[in-house]
Amino acid sequence: RGAESIAIVLLFSFMNPKHEQELAELVQKEIPGCSVSLSSRILPQIRERPRLSTTVANARLASAMETYLAKVEGRIRDQGVETEQLYVMQSNGGVAQLGNVTPVTTVLSGPCAGALAGMQVAATAGYPNAVSLDMGGTSTDIALGQDGRVVEVTSGRVGDWEIALPMLMINTIGAGGGTIARLDAGGGMRVGPESAGADPGPACYGKGGAEATVTDANLVLGLLNPDRALGGRVSLNHTAALEAVSRLGESLGLDPLRTAEGIIRITDAKMAEGIRAVSTERGYDLREFALVAFGGAGPVPSGRIAADLKMSHVIVPASPGVTSATGLLMADVRRDYVRSRIMPVSELPPEEISSLFGDLESQARIEFSNEGFAGDAVTIDFALDMRYSGQGYELTVPAGLVSNVTEKGLVELREQFDTMHEQLFGHSAPLEEVEVVNYRARATAVVPKVEHHPADVRTSKPIDSAKVGERDVCFDAASGVEKCRIYDRDLLEPGHSIQGPAIIEQLDSTSVVYPGQNAVVDPYYNLVIQVG
Repeated sequence: RGAESIAIVLLFSFMNPKHEQELAELVQKEIPGCSVSLSSRILPQIRERPRLSTTVANARLASAMETYLAKVEGRIRDQGVETEQLYVMQSNGGVAQLGNVTPVTTVLSGPCAGALAGMQVAATAGYPNAVSLDMGGTSTDIALGQDGRVVEVTSGRVGDWEIALPMLMINTIGAGGGTIARLDAGGGMRVGPESAGADPGPACYGKGGAEATVTDANLVLGLLNPDRALGGRVSLNHTAALEAVSRLGESLGLDPLRTAEGIIRITDAKMAEGIRAVSTERGYDLREFALVAFGGAGPVPSGRIAADLKMSHVIVPASPGVTSATGLLMADVRRDYVRSRIMPVSELPPEEISSLFGDLESQARIEFSNEGFAGDAVTIDFALDMRYSGQGYELTVPAGLVSNVTEKGLVELREQFDTMHEQLFGHSAPLEEVEVVNYRARATAVVPKVEHHPADVRTSKPIDSAKVGERDVCFDAASGVEKCRIYDRDLLEPGHSIQGPAIIEQLDSTSVVYPGQNAVVDPYYNLVIQVG
């Protein structure tokens, strides 16, 4: 008694939820108003440990989130917004109606919106294989997309919590504009994960921050403009940044430029490692991918990072600072369904797979119909979690849009599993027994998307019409500073070509074209940088 939220997790409730439901009724009778999270509703899936972790995480979030969302809805209605439904972003890249959202499905919702937008920008620009780099003030969110679609996983870790729910494969690292550089216990330089945040923020914000940050380092190197306010509001104090970087450099025996370059190189290395974690470590060749960079800070280091990783192009959207927000407008309504039933493929009749898929489809269509989506408005994808007999992990194999599975289709799914295993782990065992563990369905109601229309006419204006000046910039501390051309992005038009080194400034971000690189403005007003 007195609890605000309770999680109920019974060992075999994924097969029979009756006892969990009876316990929920008892709790609600004894503790009126208590939020109850049932594992059989949140994750009706085999393996009690991930199911426990996911359900408890939901219970931990439920009470606070229900109160928060109710206040949000009230404030929105008070502002006169008239709409039948409000939606909340989820970690799976879709949205859910406000009254039907499960709290634990939202833990990575912010980064997912950015990944969706980044992939659409890249695909529209002609690069369906891309890695998104969303760098803000405290962290960088990285995702990989193939054929225009963000790669997904069926579970992940958020801090110490294992969340066994479908989510976009997002890798978040502690590297942002406010990330602090300081000495470690051994007397070397360490950058992050601590951040100065927005208040007091980097030393150059002039709000009391005294330690050198990534933004301070970029300002000292000349990559940021000390005379142009960030976002039109935050003025940068070059003297304060130089003092903070110099203090750190004195402890290391380095001059300010070398110290600033060291901060940037360490940060770049972290981001490169984060990109490898979602790409090369999973069997993808980065030479086949472009880097789409956004967030207020993302377009500054992206050219260096892409060059280090041998990626061919960097794409900077027209409005990098708000790209993540546009992802919300592109998110479809989505729900995921799962059911566990372990059986060897050799003993599994295709009719049984079709029956289980059919049950999941019926559940999805009923729930979507209750929300106003019916018939052709809802698309359902099916998948199987498969493993070699004796393995402790599964791979999710797409099974298409039709719930009916044939004998030939089952053979093809088995072959597809072997291929996926080979890509991810470098080996496969086509002669070994394979088991099906989980049956999955993903139901989607497609919403109208933001449309990007190409410009009809390429510019006839010379590139110098967008040039607004020059300043000293350091791209390599060993070589010192050099004069660098500065362009106003608002004055750039499709067809404009910029030879690096150059810096392009706009209200919400700064983009850098490094020496040896070339940038063009495409018909969608993206800045497409050819790395090498």
